Amino acid sequence: MSQLYATAGRLVAPRRGAANPALVRAALDYEWDLVHAADPAKALETIATNRAKAKTNVTSEAPEAEDARQHRLLEQGITGAAKAGRALARMSQKRGNQVFGTFEAVEALRVQLGNLDGILSKFGPADPSIFVVDGDEEDAE
Repeated sequence: MSQLYATAGRLVAPRRGAANPALVRAALDYEWDLVHAADPAKALETIATNRAKAKTNVTSEAPEAEDARQHRLLEQGITGAAKAGRALARMSQKRGNQVFGTFEAVEALRVQLGNLDGILSKFGPADPSIFVVDGDEEDAE
């Protein structure tokens, strides 16, 4: 056990540069040897399970739903575009509005943003705080 601590100490000791791959491999191999020695049956079972997962490429986690993945991509894209827009706006104060590109390029971006706004307005959920009053119900009272 002291050899593991000695090897780990060399790996985490304050130093510059990347860890020595040979030392890392030795520490991992030694750690696995300890696991195998502690419970050989469980170690072999884990190896078999990991190999089966690798062959079938199946993970234990449920795959992300396609709608959730697309929503995440949309959010990330809009966030990234907003950051880039703010950065270009700051740059334009010193270098001029040509940092945004040509007029045609900016217009193309505006069209894309307008199309996205249209998609979100048409297909996105309606605002739940808007009440629709049916005129027939008012007359009945």
